[in-house]
This record gives sequence, C-alpha cells and structure tokens, in this order.
Amino acid sequence: AATLTDIAHWQDVAQCAFPTNASFDSVSAAGDWVVGSDTTGNLYTVETATSRCVVHPSSWQAGQRGQVKFAPSGLRFLSTAGDLLSLWEAEAPKPVATLQTPRWFMQCLNLSPGGRYAVAGGPGEFVLWDLKKSSHAILKTSLRGNVYGATFLPPDDATLVIADMTRGLEFWDLGKSPPVMSRTAEPMWAWDLASSPDGERLFTPHTGGLAVFSVRSGRVLADFRGLPGPRQPGFALHPDGNTIVWRTADQLVTWRAPAFAEIETVEKAEADRQQAHKAAADLMVARAREAGVIKQWLVLAPLPFGLESQSGVAALDREQLPQEAQLQPRAGNRVKLATGKRTWRAVQLKDPVIDFTRFSGSLTNFNLAYAVCYFRSDADRTNLVLKVGSDDQAKIYLNGKEIYRQIAVRACVQDQDVVKPVALRAGLNVLVFKVVNEECPWEGTVRLTDTAGQPVEGIKVDLKPDDPRGH
Repeated sequence: AATLTDIAHWQDVAQCAFPTNASFDSVSAAGDWVVGSDTTGNLYTVETATSRCVVHPSSWQAGQRGQVKFAPSGLRFLSTAGDLLSLWEAEAPKPVATLQTPRWFMQCLNLSPGGRYAVAGGPGEFVLWDLKKSSHAILKTSLRGNVYGATFLPPDDATLVIADMTRGLEFWDLGKSPPVMSRTAEPMWAWDLASSPDGERLFTPHTGGLAVFSVRSGRVLADFRGLPGPRQPGFALHPDGNTIVWRTADQLVTWRAPAFAEIETVEKAEADRQQAHKAAADLMVARAREAGVIKQWLVLAPLPFGLESQSGVAALDREQLPQEAQLQPRAGNRVKLATGKRTWRAVQLKDPVIDFTRFSGSLTNFNLAYAVCYFRSDADRTNLVLKVGSDDQAKIYLNGKEIYRQIAVRACVQDQDVVKPVALRAGLNVLVFKVVNEECPWEGTVRLTDTAGQPVEGIKVDLKPDDPRGH
C-alpha cells in the first residue's frame, strides 16, 4: 500500500528560476515572493509567478553570507549579517530600517507570527530582537553547537524553539523577562526549523527529505523522502503548513504536501491493513499448529504418587495401572486405586493442550494422569510424525510399545518434542499418553501429522475400542 511519507504523493504545483549563486531562505505569506542571498553581498527577491528577480545590495562583506526572512506582512523581509538587522521592502533596493548588536549573528534568522520578535543564531548563543521596542537581548544556550534552526510557535509570540546540529532542541518562554528556557528535547539534528500553523509540529530538512516531529512528544511523525537534495539553506514552509518551497540546483520548486489529516487517515488505513495481515498470518500459524492435534481423549486423573516417592521420573517408570501399555478403556470405566476410585472421562478439547488440573481441583502436585485415544486408519501407514509437549515428565505407548519418554521438569509448549518415524496399521491403533506432574501447572499435548506438518487423510480419532472389555 502507498504511504504519504513518500514524495510521490506530493504535488509539484509551481517552479521558478533562482540565481544559482544564491542561497534560498524564505517565502512570503502569499507565496508570491521568495528571498535569498549570496556571498557577494547581495540579496535577491524573486517573483514566483514571473521569475522576475530584484537585487538588493546589502551591507555585509563579500565572502560572508547572512540570513533573510519574510515578515508576516508578506512584502517586507528582514536580513541579518554580522551585527546588523535590516528591514527591506520586497521591491526596494535599500533597507528601510536597521538595528545593531554588539556581536555577529549569521544563522537561522526567523520572525515571530505577530511580527514582534526576530531571532538569529550564533555559536552557543542567539540574539532576540524586540522589534516593537527596538531593543535586543543576547541569550546563552546549553546546545553544544551553533544555533542553526529557530522558529516561533504559533499562534502567538510566546514560545521560541531553537536547535543545533547535535540533535538538541530548546524551548524558550518569551513571556518572561528576561526570557527563560522552559524545556529541552532531542528529536534529530536540524539545520533549519519551521512550525506548522497550529504550533503542534516542527519541520526540519535533511539531505533528500524533510522530517516532521511532534512539539509535545518529540516523536518523529513523518519523514518525507525523495526530495532533490538542497544546498543549505534551501527550504521554506508556507504559512498554510502544507506548501513547501524547496531549492534544487537552479530552481525553486513549490510542493503541495498532503495535509496531516490525510496522512493520518492513510497511515491508519495502512496500520489497519498491516494488523489485518498479521492477524491472517497468525491465524495461518494457529491453523498450522492445530493440524493433526488430538482433541478427543479418555482421561484418568489424578493418580497421586507423592506418598511413595516425590520423584517424577520414578513415578513415570512405575506402572500405576497394571499393563499400562495395553490400556483400552471406555468412558465411564471405573478403576480402583489405593487412594480411592477413579473414572475414565471422555474429554473433547477446544484448545490443543490438555489441562489435567481441571480433573483434580487443587490436587495437582505429585500426581499423574493417563490419557488414551484410538486411531482408526484406512490403511497401513508409515513415516508419520508425533509432536508432543508436556509439563512435566511424559511417556507415550503406541499399540503396546513405548515410542516416547521425556524426564525433564518443564513447562508445556506445543511441539516441544518430535517422534518419528511413526507407523499405524490398518484398523484400530491405541495411543496411551502418561503425564506426570511434580509441581504447579500440569499439561500435555499431542498431534499427528505427515512429514510436511499437515493432517493425515484417512485417519479418524474416536474413544471406543474394538475390545469391549476395557480396563
């Protein structure tokens, strides 16, 4: 099934030429202008509909590159270079206002949704301009590298998020004076940040893709792959939250990304599909494990052995019933023991495992049980397989011969042991399953299959022997 985290599900809605020597930094609110800069001291604004380019000579020195960002108004943008923050008109060649700081801040310029604050990053610190008061504050961070990403969380100007390239995030509360860091997170490395319109998601580009993660949990929500690798910086998120402008070699491509509601719908459908697929696979496994399971038994239990010895192996090898290998009981037959009388009970299982405790109540420790069934085969058969599990020791007789014995104290797991080859004769075959319990759970399971693990055709299981005498 398709997933919306693949770029194939995005829509290329527009393209425009962009100077090859310039970086790309921001897109206007209406999407009609983009802005960038080069290392020769120029800023560029490009009209997306016509690719018309306006060059703005800036104040920073050749060989340096600053940052530029559109203001929420759409036709004004800010630039930072060295110690200057400048306000420009999109179609004007000169700045209309400037602010100065004591040090250079060259990274991650961004503006708050209400237009009050601007931010730019430096090594281990960032500058926060209050454009309303024409003032600034330089704030230290605990991040280990340069502040490469910064964004404000909508809808107000109250929270600033900054990031470096060492997988760190800091959230700053701007409602305090001075601003204070409120919490940290470590989602993934970032050389740019943008926020969704609702302030719930952060976007950070990487080579060939764009990751989106939750502001609240830091969990990655989506990782869009397959975008042409941009030159850094080369990404901007439109204020609508679903339009992305991406820098290729010589073009800006505007992509319409799927809405998150659509992503969540498709991903839920995909999760449901995977769950259904897993359920079907589990059902196939369960059916395979059910193949050939013996679910009809004559059971005699409990038979205590703890008065004589608490050795499960000794009890397994001692006959509690005379000629136990030759047993051919019928339902209702009664057996007289030193501890009282017991009755053979017909049992029809729903599950593959016999739970012998249902026959003994609380008397489970140091007891044993016999379970007998009859196979009727329409022909002589060879090369069959018995798969056995038991808690604890167990023994199996087939047609009066011991074919299986296990002496470990263990939990019962289906198909723990495999007995092969097993042969059945045409007509009646008698299987006696003896299971000893030392302590706690008391279970057993047997199934008969061919060598491929499939049920054997032409064999029926019932609870009535040919010999009417029983035992």
